[in-house]
Amino acid sequence: MFDTLIQGGQIVDGTGSPWFPGDVGIAGDRIAAIGNLAGAKTCRRIDAAGKIVCPGFVDAHAHSDLTILANRGAVSSLYQGVTTEIAGQCGISLAPVAPNCRALIERSVASTSPGVQLDWTTCADFLERVAEGTAINIGIQAAHGMLRRVVLGMENRRPTEDELRALERVVAEALDAGMLGLSFGLEYFPGSAAEFEELRRLCAVAAARGKLTSWHVRNRDRHFVEAIEEALAATQQAGAALQLAHLSAKPGSSPRAWNRVMELVRLARAQGQDVQCDMIPYGVGPGLLSAILPAWATQGSPAEITARLRDPQARQKMMADCERYWLLFYYRQWDKLTLAASRAHPEWIGLTFREIGQAAGKDPFECVYDLLADEGEGRDNVWINGVLFTEGDVGEWIQDPLFSIASDGLTTRDSGPWRTITNHPGSYGWAPRVIETYVRERRTLRLEEAIRKMTSQPAARWGLLDRGVLRAGLKADVIVFDAARFRTRATYARPHIYAEGMEYVFVNGRLAFEAGAPTGILAGETLRR
Repeated sequence: MFDTLIQGGQIVDGTGSPWFPGDVGIAGDRIAAIGNLAGAKTCRRIDAAGKIVCPGFVDAHAHSDLTILANRGAVSSLYQGVTTEIAGQCGISLAPVAPNCRALIERSVASTSPGVQLDWTTCADFLERVAEGTAINIGIQAAHGMLRRVVLGMENRRPTEDELRALERVVAEALDAGMLGLSFGLEYFPGSAAEFEELRRLCAVAAARGKLTSWHVRNRDRHFVEAIEEALAATQQAGAALQLAHLSAKPGSSPRAWNRVMELVRLARAQGQDVQCDMIPYGVGPGLLSAILPAWATQGSPAEITARLRDPQARQKMMADCERYWLLFYYRQWDKLTLAASRAHPEWIGLTFREIGQAAGKDPFECVYDLLADEGEGRDNVWINGVLFTEGDVGEWIQDPLFSIASDGLTTRDSGPWRTITNHPGSYGWAPRVIETYVRERRTLRLEEAIRKMTSQPAARWGLLDRGVLRAGLKADVIVFDAARFRTRATYARPHIYAEGMEYVFVNGRLAFEAGAPTGILAGETLRR
């Protein structure tokens, strides 16, 4: 007797094997049987003839820990068939909360999770808050940038030995609380202040607990190769597994830099090092405007930083010291940069920085600092989109066997305050874009291989061995969709549009999405290791 029987579908089991016709029986939170189950008794019967039946998608790189407490229904994720997300990426998180960073986290919560009360302190507390109910499964990493703030505040310096030991302790506490891994965001301050020995020792803490480390590396343009060498060396010496997040060569990198990087990665794997990668399926990437600021410009109180941003002489110095993060700013390629989110200047959202400059009657670089200054203490929530890659680049990268495919987005909604949080279409359409663009249109990937890169590969990478594959006895995260109709309508100009073509989404055996809409059932689990 099954709770649900999905009959007559084209089963893509998540392993990369060719699809086969069959039925899937679900009992409780598990897949009970797969095969010809025509005579079986069931409480619910779903006709999946002509439809794809596969594991729920696993987003290997998401930031939904920032929004999940205010959007427990994970609406934009369910429309895409996403049943699991790995969050706490790029050294960014909302926990732990120490006195020296409480105001910062309060501002972040107010921006990304409106209406949520900051009532947690430790990483364990935060995981418990998340576990109160979510529509999808979510695993969260310990975030180096936040943990460094706990110990060193916003100081741009090497930690003393006592401080480094304190950092090791707070990382250990976070990982022991159940965080899935340790993430670094070395293009963002204060993560960028970390030197090799700090990174190596913290990776050793993760390695001792069998936890993965994910790296938003220090540089992906002129010093791309050196940044990868740093990540490989630190994790190799520490004995830690390495996930290279959104691994891509950005504007300013030397010709074939990505190929040289992948030669290093493959050599490391040949020598026994555990390293894999992930990438988004878009040529335009999301980012933080404040990341172009030099570390010296971020020192002091919020009022002092704002005053510095408004000071004409300091602005000139910052303009001369902007050769970081996205070199589109350094090269003044204003047509390739778009404002994605700003509370202080909503009238500029969706405009290129050239258009913003024309509207304000100023040099676009002056508008950059106007935006950050006018945002005040919320300057780290000003988001931008940049034309960073070609479609050919993205296609080459995502078909590499070492790459999972991910969103680099966050779960959101198409109404209310969430519309100001994200303005990149990836949060609404990364998964259908893979099927629509790289399977149906460009034929870069076979359907089965694309699904493997969004199911079993990321699930296994994060140690979620009971998910990501359709197999009897595993968790019943199962989706049913029409491959010909599965598509995204979200664009950079109009990103807040849900995906189309998803028909059923089961999370831990319970029906979270039916007949084109979420059911409101919160069957997700907070994943801990």
